[in-house]
Amino acid sequence: MRIDDAARASRWRGVTPVAKAGFALAGLLAAFLAPTPALALAVAALLLAVAVLGGGVPLALYARVVAPALGFLALSGLTLAVAVDLVDGWPRVHFVPEALPQAARVITRALAALAALLGLVLTTPLPDLLALLRRLRVPAVLLDLMVLGYRMPFVL
Repeated sequence: MRIDDAARASRWRGVTPVAKAGFALAGLLAAFLAPTPALALAVAALLLAVAVLGGGVPLALYARVVAPALGFLALSGLTLAVAVDLVDGWPRVHFVPEALPQAARVITRALAALAALLGLVLTTPLPDLLALLRRLRVPAVLLDLMVLGYRMPFVL
């Protein structure tokens, strides 16, 4: 429930969710359009700074929230940089150096997209997000699934 607590304590608690969602959408677009890993990292750093300095999200909390996703990204990056071949009927896993630029681009874009979404959820309480999505006419079943997915890790 640290995410909810951070969202309720955010300096941007009173800012309309439409503005924060628009900013997050712009961050997602910037992450997607970043042509180089360095630029995607710069977008991620900027979005992190905005959430921490502007939104008042504690850096330690941000780090705790982002840590599992960073582990997932690291593991995903490894899988993008290896290949499995069959040699004499046996699988052989080997490193593919030619895949590193593409893996770096994918991982840094994903990191920037993660920073955009974390900025939104760490500054906007879930009820405000749900109200925004209802106004956007998102089907109720998707909202129910969203709430279920959001709450399940806290239950576990």
